[in-house]
Amino acid sequence: MKIENIVFDLGGVIMNLDVPKTIQAFKNIGIDNIVNDTGHHYKDDIFNDFETGKVSDAQFIEKLKCKKY
Repeated sequence: MKIENIVFDLGGVIMNLDVPKTIQAFKNIGIDNIVNDTGHHYKDDIFNDFETGKVSDAQFIEKLKCKKY
């Protein structure tokens, strides 16, 4: 399976997401500690920075590769 796009919108601004299902999808790929217990606040600023365009794709991916979630 090739991932072509990732949409970070856990706040439901762009679309109405099933937050628990989204969190489970991240857990399935080994990222299990990105949001708080409500699923609406990132634990690491890199997710918000990527969502708001403050970091590039490359910076975001590099951070994911280097950090243990």
